[in-house]
Amino acid sequence: MFSSHKLIKFQFCESPILKEYYEHTIGQSILFDPATKGIMFDTEAYTPITTYEKTKVQYQTDKVKYKYEYEFDPRTSENQRIGRQDKTMVEELSPGLVRVHNHTKKLPPKGMILACKGEQGQNRVAPAIRVTDTNGFKATNVNVHHAGGMGLIVENSADITLDHFNITPSKGRMMSTTADATHFVGCRGKITIQDCVFNNQLDDAVNIHGTYQRVVELLGDQKVGVRMGHFQQQGFVMAKRGDSIGVVDLEHSFQPYANLTLKSTEKVNRRYQIMTFNEPLPENLKTGDLLENRDAYPEVLIRNCNISRNRARGLLISTPRETIIENNFFGTEMEAILVPVESGFWYEAGSAANLTIRNNVFQDCNLAGFDRGVIRFVTDDDNKNIAFSNITITGNTFNHFDNLILEVNNTQAIEFSNNTVTNSGTYPMLFPKNPVVKIKNSKDLVFKNNKYQGKAKKIYESDEAMSREAF
Repeated sequence: MFSSHKLIKFQFCESPILKEYYEHTIGQSILFDPATKGIMFDTEAYTPITTYEKTKVQYQTDKVKYKYEYEFDPRTSENQRIGRQDKTMVEELSPGLVRVHNHTKKLPPKGMILACKGEQGQNRVAPAIRVTDTNGFKATNVNVHHAGGMGLIVENSADITLDHFNITPSKGRMMSTTADATHFVGCRGKITIQDCVFNNQLDDAVNIHGTYQRVVELLGDQKVGVRMGHFQQQGFVMAKRGDSIGVVDLEHSFQPYANLTLKSTEKVNRRYQIMTFNEPLPENLKTGDLLENRDAYPEVLIRNCNISRNRARGLLISTPRETIIENNFFGTEMEAILVPVESGFWYEAGSAANLTIRNNVFQDCNLAGFDRGVIRFVTDDDNKNIAFSNITITGNTFNHFDNLILEVNNTQAIEFSNNTVTNSGTYPMLFPKNPVVKIKNSKDLVFKNNKYQGKAKKIYESDEAMSREAF
């Protein structure tokens, strides 16, 4: 904890002014290492430097009731401060020299560079490029050096190609965009990303997904009221007339138990819509079920890209269509590749299938201090249902300072073969007791012909017995 005599000297290497009279709180913060020009090793031990505490007065907040069970979203800018106050205080002693009070993590090492981007939910001012309702968009030889948000966001579009589309900082800066380098939601056709560089952005390099919207009212034989789960999806149009809409009850399956055809959508406000279908509603449809657009998932090809030195993940892939990830270089703060179903926080839909990850190099990923696999399949629903299927991970090189390479949850039919795993020795191990592979609620897994030269004492941690020799 910082006491009153602890000082941090800030080198303001980037302009603190975005526009006249604009300011923001410290909010989300992270350390960069000027020696590597990337995220500092084990930054989670030191950042974020902002901490909060409950306000002393909490007056009957538990008595507040909403019309819909899922109405209150604590993440919105209007709600996130309710019942909460800043604990960390910063005092300026002189230009470039401040004293931080009540920080609860370790004192950052001298010489590191602290990047701050304000409060989550309020710190995405604008993307560099926005593409919406467009077919056949292509960006070639484009360089984005900074944006107060994402580098590129693509919504409800088809057949997207990025060729030598680069997100990199300029003029000695440590960070490029303050959010994802690229983000694709509700897209169709094929997304091709090739020969691109995504460096130093403060979020993921590529995120491809659909959206879940929650049924909150049954309004007739063919009509429902739906609500967007995450406030940053407000105003998003989930589907168009004639699209196939899957009805999902994640407690029982990640796959739809019924499919409907959209007839029309009526936007009541930015978060609530009325959807009418051509067919009668399923008899077992209930409030709380989720809707996803089964037509709004693309094929994906990502190859020959450099994804490194950034905060957060490399690729987030949530599409059941054929996806190939090949010949890329990864050096990320969190997972290099995350394959999720995120149904309760981000409401990003898509149970990945038919995914091939081959001939990539993974160099010292997960260096920030999180206990996660370099490649990770995970859901935020605690059940045994299969979410992911038909996965091939082959011919890759994992040069990792730590043990854990692969986390497999809720997956059927995965092959991990002909990969090379070594210990880089670049940094000290953070989790030396970890195995190489963690497996849970999965089946039909094949491990073969892999070359292991790491330091882990065990290969597998599984809910079923597995032989080390099978690796």
